[in-house]
Parts: sequence; C-alpha cells; structure tokens
Amino acid sequence: MQLNLIGASVICFFIGAGLALFDFHRKLIDEGGGTAPISYLSSPYALFFLTTVGGVGVVIFILAQIYPTGPIAKALSAAGTNQYAEATLCGFTTIILIRSKLFEVGKSNVGLDYVYDACRLWAMNAYKSHASEVGSVYIESVAHKTIECANFKDDMTRRLFNALNSDAKRKSECHLELVEMEKQADTWGITQYNKALLGVSIDYIGLSTTRRWFRRYYKVSRSRVI
Repeated sequence: MQLNLIGASVICFFIGAGLALFDFHRKLIDEGGGTAPISYLSSPYALFFLTTVGGVGVVIFILAQIYPTGPIAKALSAAGTNQYAEATLCGFTTIILIRSKLFEVGKSNVGLDYVYDACRLWAMNAYKSHASEVGSVYIESVAHKTIECANFKDDMTRRLFNALNSDAKRKSECHLELVEMEKQADTWGITQYNKALLGVSIDYIGLSTTRRWFRRYYKVSRSRVI
C-alpha cells in the first residue's frame, strides 16, 4: 500500500510539474512574444516554480487519501479507487484544483488562484532577469570573436530572418529592431553593434540556438581565413 502511494505520488508530481511547465511557457511567450531565451531546466527560478506546483499536486493527492470524504477526494472521484488513476487525474488537474475553492479556511472554502498567479509572475520575472544575465555573459565571451568574422553582420542577420520565416509578425518586429540598430551603427562601433546583434538573436531565437549557430559559423569562418 505504501509503495503504491509513493509510486502514485511520483506520477502525480511529474504530471503536475509538466503541466506547470506548459503553463509557464505559454504565459512567458504570450507576454514576451518570443522564444524562451534559455532552457527552463537551467534556471533555478523556473525549476522552483515547477517543483513547487508538482509538490502541491502531491499534497493535494495525499489529502485526498487522508480525507476520503472531503471535497478534494470528491473532485477526484471520477478516477475510482485506483490510486494510480487518482494520482494521474490529480496531476492533470493540479492547476485547476489549486485555483478552485476546495480548501477550507475556517468556515469558508477558498482557492489559491492569486497565490498561484503571484508565484508564476515572480518566477517569470526572476527567470527573465537570470536569462538576461546569462545572455550578457555569453555575449561578452564571444564579442571579440565576431570581429574575426568578416561577414558576421550580414550572415547573422540572414540567419535570423531564415529562422523567423514561419512567423511573419516576429520577423517584421525583428526587422524594425535591426533598422533602429542600424541608425546607431556609426556611433556604436563594430564590437558594440555585434553585441547588440547577438542580443537580438538571443531574444528572438534563444541562447542555445544562437550559441550552436555561432559555434559552427565561427569554425567555418576561421577555416576560410586559414
């Protein structure tokens, strides 16, 4: 019985955390209008949010076992008496259960929707700040290499537009941003312009994609010079 409870709790945790990841990503993309700049798994703030939601899902599932006649157990009654089925249902409905008024405080039933939204907002802002720092460190580490690539500006711009071909709106936004950058090109200098161009790439196609592309591109560029 105990092993079943542990196994079911693990299932509930991963399903709940997985759906929290989907919700986190959807909200981030909707508000930012772009690609997640770094992996969520590399951000402690995103991980904290996901594991917290998964953990709350497990708590909800265990409460249903402790209080089989309570409102939470009733909400999961569609799964029957099978713990694994109940844990699966709990995992898939964790966010809904958090937002619903199933928790008794005194004589009132309350939902934790505001707490969930506040935690998600905090995690998103912290993630963005962390992603910006990681991106800045990367840009500084490769900025000097861009000078060695004779056609970096044109090749990077072409790479960006090719990557955004399937999204006309974001491609247009990227184009406008590059037009504004071009106006500053004479005052910035090559290194600063290349840094800004790398920043745009990270914003629109992500750090990992930018890093992979530049790593290959730099090798090819250097081989041509040699």
